[in-house]
Amino acid sequence: MKIISSQFYCRCLWKFAVNTIAFVFGAYSIFSQQLIQNGSFENHGDVLNIQNYLYWGKYGSVMYNWANIGTGSRPWDIRNIPAKRIDDKQGETHHPFETIQPQDGHTMVEMGYNPQLLVSGPNGWGQWLFAHTTETISVGKYYEISMWLFIPSHENADPDWAGHIGIALLPKKIVLHTPLTPTKNIPRLHIDTVLYDKWYQVSWRVQPLCNAHYLMIGMFMDDQWPRITTYEDSPYYLDNVSMKVLPNTTDQADTSTYYCSAYDIDLPYNQNPLMENLTLQYASGKFDVTPENAALLDSFARYAHQNVELVFEMTGHTDSIGTNNDQLSAARVQAAMNYLQQKHNLTPERFVQQHMAEANPVSSNETEDSRKHNRRVTIRQTSIPLTSMYYRLALRAAMDNETKDAFRFIDKWLTRTTNPTNKMLVLFDPRFEHLHSNKGWAYVNQQIKSGYQKLTYPNYAYLFDSLRMDDRLCCGELSVSFNGIISCFPDCGSFKIEIPALPQASIQQKMQERFQQIEPILKKIGWPKKSDVGTSSATSAFFLLQHSLDSATYVRWLPEVKKACETGDASWMTYAMLYDRCNLIAGKPQRYGTHSVLTEYGEIRRQPCEGDLKTVNFERRKIGLNALPEIINLLPKPGQ
Repeated sequence: MKIISSQFYCRCLWKFAVNTIAFVFGAYSIFSQQLIQNGSFENHGDVLNIQNYLYWGKYGSVMYNWANIGTGSRPWDIRNIPAKRIDDKQGETHHPFETIQPQDGHTMVEMGYNPQLLVSGPNGWGQWLFAHTTETISVGKYYEISMWLFIPSHENADPDWAGHIGIALLPKKIVLHTPLTPTKNIPRLHIDTVLYDKWYQVSWRVQPLCNAHYLMIGMFMDDQWPRITTYEDSPYYLDNVSMKVLPNTTDQADTSTYYCSAYDIDLPYNQNPLMENLTLQYASGKFDVTPENAALLDSFARYAHQNVELVFEMTGHTDSIGTNNDQLSAARVQAAMNYLQQKHNLTPERFVQQHMAEANPVSSNETEDSRKHNRRVTIRQTSIPLTSMYYRLALRAAMDNETKDAFRFIDKWLTRTTNPTNKMLVLFDPRFEHLHSNKGWAYVNQQIKSGYQKLTYPNYAYLFDSLRMDDRLCCGELSVSFNGIISCFPDCGSFKIEIPALPQASIQQKMQERFQQIEPILKKIGWPKKSDVGTSSATSAFFLLQHSLDSATYVRWLPEVKKACETGDASWMTYAMLYDRCNLIAGKPQRYGTHSVLTEYGEIRRQPCEGDLKTVNFERRKIGLNALPEIINLLPKPGQ
């Protein structure tokens, strides 16, 4: 028998121990690898001036490795607290640090659910974040995804909203052109516990059944929620988002949820793929398109031609070296745009072009290796509608007295805008008023009128909408519509317009005059039906009636409005509003609770109703209206 020396035995034992430790440590390193970069949100740019970045696809320029959808997802850095807290209700900035601190470090992200954003449709609005994982989320592996949440309690919030916070794992980024609704089609994992007014960690263990590349965080709707959208906005806060690979063990299989990220983009909700940001790199002081950049631009051009309605943002940057950085960043953008236009016939009308010089670096400027990352042109897909792009270009041309271009872009805007009422905005926009004397304006008017030609009464429909638009103009309401078209652009401030309301006496006189114009028409054709004048014009006629301020007229037309509702030619909400107004004028309580007043304390309260909230909601449900939420305050009936 061969005798092994104790010294050799010890060496073998030591080598085995070292290899075992190395294997275990290596396995631990693999399974503890963080797949989400900047999950703590600590690595970011200037968060005090982030507002423009929230709206149109530039979120990643400030919050590195993240992209957003929606008008929120605002980062808050406790080191950059505004000088004072400003009331959010005044349309200005607020900060949450009086009651909430980041869970860890100095930055957190504010998200939210905004049910009352009427411009967003019937299901409210949410915000979503996307992170590209450092490696493919693969079939056959197990993952743990976690994040820290802070959900402030709020007595006027939807009681079910927080339970719809969740995550999804997607094969590619998507654009949600309509709010919240498209998330119904996305497989998601909701949080299983809702705690208020404290940071707590939520986590999921997932076994993918198909590969994915993105983590999506936000609100997700389903068949049961939301049903009521009259609740107040509800914020929540995120910190320390994490995704890690777990060991492939029986225990992981037993505690993990099967998940497939596939979703059907052909379902009747608008979900479109979102391209990865394209970055062109440059040598110091250079702006010409290199062969490497040309190849990237050629690939991008194919995508742009396949998606002809998309608008892109092209932004030029430099490092911090040099004195002509503004001109250099502009030259880089112009050279790239010239290449796309000359070789691929891509029009500049689809690009928002910016030159930022050395602003918004993605890397330090301390070394040459880091500076090279800042010498770039970035092309991003935006969520800006092409129609908004044309309206903005028309405004710019009109303001610069470039009449031919102004009419060219107005024509393109009219061609792509389908709603006749929206088209009519251009007729009432005072920034185009100096074009009215041009012979081309008659063509603009004719183009708008042509949108009504398929209706039974096209001229009446056109008149109803025109008078309603003038009604809104006199009341100072149209500024919101005008500014809303171009609010998604970084230079929206140069187009902003504020139209003050006329004195109240003048408004009332004009309201009465407008109804006098349509009253003979109503006597001739009866109450305008949606099938005869279109939904928008029928609604316009209702508001013109309601603003007539004539109680006898209200009573005269109430039965006609009800008949139109019974045949599906009017909305039951119009009947409810008119019925309640008739009652209030007669000194009686409302039946449907459609009218409110602003109290001296700034509270919105429903005017007196027939019975309590339960009674009101019973009457509302009988005609198909949503129930009023429990938070609604009813004023007492007269004599109580």
